[in-house]
Amino acid sequence: MIFPIPSLSPATWLKLAGALAVLALVAGAVWIHAGWIDDIRQEALKQGRAEVQAKWDAREREITDARIAASQEARRIETSRQTNVIEAQNAAQTRVKNLQAVVVATAAERDGLRDDLAATTAALPSLAPDACRRYAATANAVLAELGLEAEELARTAQGHANDSLMYQQAWPVDFKPPEPASSPPAE
Repeated sequence: MIFPIPSLSPATWLKLAGALAVLALVAGAVWIHAGWIDDIRQEALKQGRAEVQAKWDAREREITDARIAASQEARRIETSRQTNVIEAQNAAQTRVKNLQAVVVATAAERDGLRDDLAATTAALPSLAPDACRRYAATANAVLAELGLEAEELARTAQGHANDSLMYQQAWPVDFKPPEPASSPPAE
């Protein structure tokens, strides 16, 4: 069954066509406006993404710069420490060489004194008693001075040994946490 089209007057048809035209214009305007809104929203999203990306990149650069600076500082500190170690080793080697030279000179002096003492001891029986007393007094004075020097040397050596032990004990070592106490066996 076909629906009959009611007969409308030309003015009604004109009004209906005008209403449809206005409706079409409004729909078109809404569609264009929605497109503009969508374009603005898309542009805002792109701009927002770009701003967020720029902030992200700036923060990443800051972190990278901080890491580089920390790495350079760590290298500078390590280089400084290595330089100090090398200088300390060189100074220690110089001290050892100087001490070896002193030991050689002291041994030569000791040997010379031993020879002098042996020669004087051999000559004692032929010396006058007054010369023997002066020799004994001089020998006692030298022995007393050597004793004082030996005591001072022993105190200094003990102080150095004590300082060395203190530094060895104070030097950081790997920390190992204590073992947990075992619980008594259950009965």
